[in-house]
Amino acid sequence: MKDIPELKLKQNFLGKVSSWLIDRYRVIYLLIVLIVATGLYSYYDMPKESFPDIEINYIFVTVPYPGASVQDVETLVTEEVENAVDGIENLDGITSTTVAGYAQVVLEFDEDTEMKQAELDVQTAVNALRFPDGVMDPMVIQMESGEIPIMNLTLTGEYDLVEINEYAQDLAAKFEAIDGVKNVDISGGKEREIKVSVDQNALLEHGLTSNSISSALAGSNIQLPLGDKGLDHVNYSLRVDEAFKTIEEIENLVIVSGSSGTIFLKDVATVSDGYKKQNSMAYTYTTEFSEEEKATPVIKMALYRETGADIIGISDTIKTLLKDEKGLSYPKNLSVIITSDESENVAESLDTVLNSALGGLLVVIAVLFIFIGLNESIIVALVIPLSLFISLVTMNLVGITINMTSLVGFVIALGLLVDNAIVVMENIDRLRDEGLDRVSASKVGTNQVAPAVFAATITTVGAFVPLALQKGMMAQFISILPKTLIITILASFVVSIAITPNLSSRLLSKYKKTDIRHTPLKDVISILFVFGLTFVAFLDKWKITPWAVALAIAFSGIMVIKIVLRNRNQHKPVDKKHGYIDNYLAWLTQFLESKLKRWSIFAVALVVLAVSIATIPMGILELELLPTEEPNSATIDITAPEGYLLEDTYEVTGFIEQKLYLMEDLESFDIVVGGNKKNEAKITVNFVESDSRKISGYVLVDELRELVKTIPGAEFDVKPVSDLGPMGAGSDISVGIKGDDLNELNAIGSEYLKLLEQIDGVDHPTISSQDGVKEITIEIDKNRASYYGLNPGSMANDLRQRISGVNVGAYKEAGDAYDITLYFDERPIESVSDFEKVHFQTPMGQLIPFEEVATLEFSEGMARIDHEDGDKVVTVSANVKNGYNATVVGKTFEEVIKAVPLPEGMVQTSGGQMQSTDEQTETMLMSFLVAIFLVYMALVIQFNSFQQPFVILMSVPFALIGIIFGLIVTGNNLGVFAMMGIVALVGIAVNDAIVLVDFANYQRSIGKSVKEATLDAVRVRFLPVIATSLTTMGGVLPLALYNAYFSQLGYAIVFGLLASTVLTLLIIPLLYYMMEDRTVRRESKKQSKKNQEVTVNGL
Repeated sequence: MKDIPELKLKQNFLGKVSSWLIDRYRVIYLLIVLIVATGLYSYYDMPKESFPDIEINYIFVTVPYPGASVQDVETLVTEEVENAVDGIENLDGITSTTVAGYAQVVLEFDEDTEMKQAELDVQTAVNALRFPDGVMDPMVIQMESGEIPIMNLTLTGEYDLVEINEYAQDLAAKFEAIDGVKNVDISGGKEREIKVSVDQNALLEHGLTSNSISSALAGSNIQLPLGDKGLDHVNYSLRVDEAFKTIEEIENLVIVSGSSGTIFLKDVATVSDGYKKQNSMAYTYTTEFSEEEKATPVIKMALYRETGADIIGISDTIKTLLKDEKGLSYPKNLSVIITSDESENVAESLDTVLNSALGGLLVVIAVLFIFIGLNESIIVALVIPLSLFISLVTMNLVGITINMTSLVGFVIALGLLVDNAIVVMENIDRLRDEGLDRVSASKVGTNQVAPAVFAATITTVGAFVPLALQKGMMAQFISILPKTLIITILASFVVSIAITPNLSSRLLSKYKKTDIRHTPLKDVISILFVFGLTFVAFLDKWKITPWAVALAIAFSGIMVIKIVLRNRNQHKPVDKKHGYIDNYLAWLTQFLESKLKRWSIFAVALVVLAVSIATIPMGILELELLPTEEPNSATIDITAPEGYLLEDTYEVTGFIEQKLYLMEDLESFDIVVGGNKKNEAKITVNFVESDSRKISGYVLVDELRELVKTIPGAEFDVKPVSDLGPMGAGSDISVGIKGDDLNELNAIGSEYLKLLEQIDGVDHPTISSQDGVKEITIEIDKNRASYYGLNPGSMANDLRQRISGVNVGAYKEAGDAYDITLYFDERPIESVSDFEKVHFQTPMGQLIPFEEVATLEFSEGMARIDHEDGDKVVTVSANVKNGYNATVVGKTFEEVIKAVPLPEGMVQTSGGQMQSTDEQTETMLMSFLVAIFLVYMALVIQFNSFQQPFVILMSVPFALIGIIFGLIVTGNNLGVFAMMGIVALVGIAVNDAIVLVDFANYQRSIGKSVKEATLDAVRVRFLPVIATSLTTMGGVLPLALYNAYFSQLGYAIVFGLLASTVLTLLIIPLLYYMMEDRTVRRESKKQSKKNQEVTVNGL
C-alpha cells in the first residue's frame, strides 16, 4: 500500500465519535429502528393544516348600533371606543371604519405583546363605556390564523329554511362533539323571535303606554343569583328564577292590577312565536346537485377547529359522520354539500412533498450512481428518510405542525440533505481508491472532512437563522420554512457523521474492486437505469411532462458522457482516470500563472454582476410581494346604490346569476345578499378542477370582469381568491390621505381616484368615502312636545318600536335564548307618508299627531367614515389586472399624484402591496446582511483567518448573477420567496467553497505549494462539487417547475447554485491562489529580511 498522508491525521472530536460508532455498529442499527419508529409515530401524531397557526397582533372591536346614521355612530360609538382604548400598553395603532348601523375599531399591537392579556385589557376598557340605548353589546375579538373555516357545508333541498335550519342544528351538535372541532357557525336561516304586538287602541282604553308594557316584561322576566347562605346548618345556593318558561306565561303576564281589575298582556297585545325579518339571504347553485339553472335558498355551516387540531383527521371524521347519519339526523333527500374542504389542500401538499421526497431520493441515487456507484448512492440516499424522520420528531416536540410552509421547507431540504453525506462518501470512496479497506476508509475519510462538513452545516444554518427570527405577521408565516430547514439540515449532519460512515463500513465491499468489467449491455442498462430514475423523479404528480422527459434525457446524457470518458481512459492509472478534470486543471493553470488572465476573469465577472443587478432599477426584473397562482375561484363584491333594500340588491344579483349559467368551466356559485349592509352582496364563483378546465382560471376571472360591465345599477369588484389565506388579503394599491376636514379629504381623494383610473392595468379603483346614504332626520319641536306632556326620549322610543321594534328581554328554551321584541301591531311605517298616521300618546291618554310635534328633514349623509390614529382618513385603492405588476403600477400611481398639492395639515400614507413590498425588501436586505455576518463569523472560527472566509464568501455575490438572470429567463419576478432564496444561498453557495478551501489547506499542511494545493483541491473536490450541486438542484427543481407559489424560491436556488458552482471551480481557486500566494510571498520577504538582519548582526 502506498503512503497515505490522511492516515497520519490526528483524530478530531467528530472523527472520534464516528469511529466509536463504527466499532459499535449494532448501536446504529438500533438507532435507525428507533428513528424510523418515532418518526412514523410523529408523522401520524402531528396536526396537519393548510397554514401554520400564527398569532395576529390585531384586536377587532365591533359595536352594532342598528338604525343609527354614520355621524351618530362615529360620535357616540367610534370615538368613545377609540378614546377608551388609547393608552393601553403596547398599542401601536388604531384604525376604525364607521358605517350606518355599526362601527369597527381595529387595534394593532407591538410584535412582542401578550395578545391574550391585550384582549383582556381591551375588553375591560370597552366594558367600562356607557353607550346610548339601542347600542348592542360590543364584540372584542383577537383574530387568529386558525379562525379560517376548515370546512364549509351547504344544506339545501325540498324543505323550507326553518326545517333545514333544524337539521343543521342537529348536525352542528354532532360536529362539535368531534375531538378538535372548536365550533360550528350556521348562517342563512331564520332567527326565532317572540313578538309582542301592542294594540294602541287597547292601550288607550286601559290608560297604559308602551313603556308600561316594556317595564312589566323586563321586570317579570328575571334570573338573579342571590349568593350562598348557611341555613339550619346547611349551606344553600339562593337564587330568584322568574324567567318565562312558556309563551302562555308571557301572555298571562299582569301589566297592572287594581280595584278596577287586572290587565293581562294578552288584553293589550298579541304574543306570537315567529321569526325576525331577514337581514341577509343565501343561495347556492352547483352543477352536480342542482336539477335546474336556479340558485336555491340554503343554510350554510362553517366548521372551525381548535388550535393545533389535525385538519385531515377532523375532515375524515365529518365525512364519515355525514355518510352514517344520512337518513337518521337528516333526510336522504336533503343535500349536504361540502363546498370547501381545507383537508384537500393539506392532503395535496402532503402528496407534493412525498412525491418530491421520492423524486429527491431518486435524483440522489441517480447522481451518485453516475459519480460513485450504486451501493454508495443507496447509502447516501438513506440520509433523506432518516433526516426527515428525525426532523418530524423534533418538530413535533417544539410544536411545528405539518403545513404548506413546513412541507415546502422539506422539499427545499431534500436537495441539501445529502450534501454532507456526499462529501463524506466521496472522501471514503477516494481513500478506498487509494487501497484502504472499508472500515479504515470510513474512519479516516470521515475524520478528515468532518470539520469542513460541520462548518458547511453551521454556515447553512446561519444563513437561515435571520429568516427564522424575523418579526411581523408575514414573517411568522414564512419563518416556519427556515425553522424546518434548520432542523432538517442539522438532522442530516448527524446522519452523515454518525450513520453514513457506519453503513459504509458494513455494506460496501471490503476493498474496492479495480478490475470491474464493463460490457455494452451493462452500459445500456446503466443509461436506462439513470433515465428511468430521473424520469420518475421529475413527474408532476405521476403525470408525464416535457420537463420529465428533458431532464431524464439530460441526466442520461451525463451517464453517456461518463461511459465514453471511462472507456477512453480505462487503461490509465487511477489518478488519471478522469481526463476531463485534468483538461480543466490545465486550462485553470493558465489563469493561475497569468495575472492578466486572472484579472480579466474578475473584470468580466464583476461587469456581469453589475449588469444583472442593474436589471432591477431598470425594471427588467420587477419587484413584487407574493407570486400569483392560477385561481380556482373568484368573488364578485356587489355594491348597489345607497338606500337599496335587500330585495333590490337581490334583484341585481339575479342579473349576474343568469349570465353565470352561460360560463364554461363553472362548477358552482354561492350568493350572499345583505348582512351588515342591505345594499351589498357577494357571489363566490367556483371553477372546475384545473385538470378538467378548458379555460385557465386567469381567463375566467377576466371573463367575469367583462360580464359585470354589462350590468348597470351597481358597482362590481371581481377578485381571484387567494389560497394564501391572510397573506393574500388586501388591495394591491392603496394610498391614504389623513386630516381633520372630511370635505377636503374627499376632494383630494377624488382627484387621486381620477388619476388612478387613467393608469393601465388598474382594476376597480375605489375611494373609501362612498356615496352618501339617504337619511331622514326627525326634528322634534321640544316646546310643543313639552306643551303636550311629551318628551323626546319617549317619542324616539315609540318611533323605534314602530320601525324596528324594541328588545325587552330574552325567552330561553332548551339552552337557547331568543329575543322578545315589542312592536305596534298596526300602522307600520313602510313609506314616508306613513309618518302622517303616527300618533304619540300623552300621559293623559291623548293622541297627538306626528306633524303636530315633529317634522322630517331629508338629507344625504356619509356612507362611511374611516379613522387612523384619531385622524379622519380617505383611502384610494385598487387591484391590478392579470399580467400587470402591482408594485410597478403602484409606483406609477405614487409618481402621478405628486402633482396634486396637499393642503396644510394633510398627510399621505401608503398601503397595499407597495408598502408591504418595501417593508419586506428592507427586512430581507437586513436578513441578508445578518446572514453574511453570521456565516463570516463561523468561517473565521473554522479557518482561524480573516482572509480565507472572504474568499469563500465571494461565492455569494456571484451567485446573484445566476439568481437574477434565472428569474428573468423563467418569467418570474423578484418577490419575497425569491429574496428568501438569495438569503438561503448565503449558506448554501459557500458549502462547496468551504470543502475546497479546507482541502487546499490540508494539502498545504503536508508541504505542497499554493499552486499545487489549489490544483489538487480542485481535482479532488471537482466531482463532489458537481454531485452536491446536482442533487441540491435536482431536489428543488420539482418545486420550481410545478409549484407556482414557491417557484421563485426554487428557481433562485437552482440558478444561484448553478452560477456559484461554476464560480466555485473557477473564481474561488483563483482568489485563494492570489491571496495565499501573496501571503506566502509576504512571509517570505519577512523571513528573508529577518535572515539578512541576523547575518548583519553576525558580522
